[in-house]
Amino acid sequence: MSESDTLSPRQVVQQWLDSAMREGQLDAYEAKRSAARCSWQYPLELLVGDELVYVQCRDICAGGIGLVCKRNLTPDEPVYIRRSENEPWVKCRVAHVTRSIGAFKIGVELTFDFD
Repeated sequence: MSESDTLSPRQVVQQWLDSAMREGQLDAYEAKRSAARCSWQYPLELLVGDELVYVQCRDICAGGIGLVCKRNLTPDEPVYIRRSENEPWVKCRVAHVTRSIGAFKIGVELTFDFD
């Protein structure tokens, strides 16, 4: 059993934030955000119902994650996210979806309903 198997979703997200802070940059645009986001280019797995979708993380903060996804999602839709099968799923809620060229920019809110 790896260390990640015993961590709560909140602890896993804290590890992601720590990694982003070491590797990324804080954004300077805080006008419309309640918390500064840190850039974090990392591939993640997104579970939408029974469908596994591979996404790319753009940025992260304690309350949410910005993703790029080939699949369109619906605002308020519940989804789960993780880096790999060695980590627990983290429950999220789709906060917003913006169509981009060839993909969708998705903002998910971290909910931590089950930890």
